[in-house]
Amino acid sequence: MSKKPNKHQEHQPAQTLRDPGGISWAILGILVAPAGFILWFLWREKRPKTASMCLRGAGVALLIMVINLIVMQLGI
Repeated sequence: MSKKPNKHQEHQPAQTLRDPGGISWAILGILVAPAGFILWFLWREKRPKTASMCLRGAGVALLIMVINLIVMQLGI
């Protein structure tokens, strides 16, 4: 006689998410910096590679903005 496992004993495979972390996410972060920061915050645990690319793009956009402000203030 075999026992039927209850729902707590069943083994469910872990759901795998694709996490390519492509350059397109960095480009999105550069073009829309707030979206890059928001996506990093939302995906930092589930999709770490993609979240990192979003954050890098947003960081580059922020750096470009700071350099632009410095250049405008100096009048170069």
